[in-house]
Amino acid sequence: MAALIVGYFLGFPLLLPVLACLNVNQSPDSLPDWIFVLSIIGSPLWLAAAYWIYDTLFNLAESAWPAAKWIQEILSPIIKSLLLRHHSSR
Repeated sequence: MAALIVGYFLGFPLLLPVLACLNVNQSPDSLPDWIFVLSIIGSPLWLAAAYWIYDTLFNLAESAWPAAKWIQEILSPIIKSLLLRHHSSR
């Protein structure tokens, strides 16, 4: 399972430019629907894979270096605020 998640994390960003190059001569109205579905569903899954890898790496580091827990407590709110940015409307 871990190899699948890491493979998806590394492969998905490369897939979108390849699809864009394959469809250069087509107008956006004539693109196949599966490209849009892949982009819409794949992007949140890619973020989830990135968070899973981040969490796994910190858990491995914590087992060897107990101070990693303290660093993760500092970084987690920062990463969550970057991923889930709330915009205030005025």
